[in-house]
Amino acid sequence: LGGMDCGYRQVEHRVLIDALLGCLSDRQRTALLLRFEDDLTQRQIGERIGVSQTVVYRLLRDALDLMRAEDRRASARVVGGER
Repeated sequence: LGGMDCGYRQVEHRVLIDALLGCLSDRQRTALLLRFEDDLTQRQIGERIGVSQTVVYRLLRDALDLMRAEDRRASARVVGGER
């Protein structure tokens, strides 16, 4: 018999994240992927992309803010019936 498959939720989240990554600059996307996929520290990311840890902090903060805003806009369109 069929049952709940927790893997579907992870797939849905990954599809959403991949779509939201499209609203970012290349530099923001790179910083996010290095942080959350490669698990590098902000200092390590800075060394890799040639900026200070402070710049990496701002890149990550701004990228996450943009993704949250885009997710809210997309959710509002769905609720409003645009999708």
